[in-house]
Amino acid sequence: MRLDKFIRILPLTIALLPCFAHAQDSSSPAKQSSTSCETKWMMNVDQTSDEVTFRDFGQKYCDCTASLPLGPNAGSTKTNAICMSRTALYLTMDNIGADEGLSNLTEDKIKSSCNDIWGIVNPNIDAVNKQKNSKICVCATPKLNALAKDKENYTDREWYAKINEIAAGC
Repeated sequence: MRLDKFIRILPLTIALLPCFAHAQDSSSPAKQSSTSCETKWMMNVDQTSDEVTFRDFGQKYCDCTASLPLGPNAGSTKTNAICMSRTALYLTMDNIGADEGLSNLTEDKIKSSCNDIWGIVNPNIDAVNKQKNSKICVCATPKLNALAKDKENYTDREWYAKINEIAAGC
């Protein structure tokens, strides 16, 4: 699935656009944008069953969007879509690694964890968008599984860069 199809997945990303486009702090626009994004993100925490994961997702997502070019144009929507899929895959692998370790990884665990992350981020998503999120998980699962087998060969920076490539391809 291409990112242009993913754009319609989470209405929340559209609601977040104004907080990115109007950064006020000229000394650190990215940091101010990230902080503003996190504040806006946490306004929806009451809709989730897992506040810790929701908050962690929001922080990583907002850091991602603050680090990529933003503005009041269509590029911002694409940036949001990129960051949503990257963050979902980051948390999928981080959660599995922390809970069970990557040595016992199976494709079913990856797919299940990925779908769980999407369910926590937006529990009230409609069936069509839920299916789109699931397709991202299905696409990424074998690639993440192969990546995990070589985890020892990557620095953390390289590991997340590889996850970024997987997210972009799915």
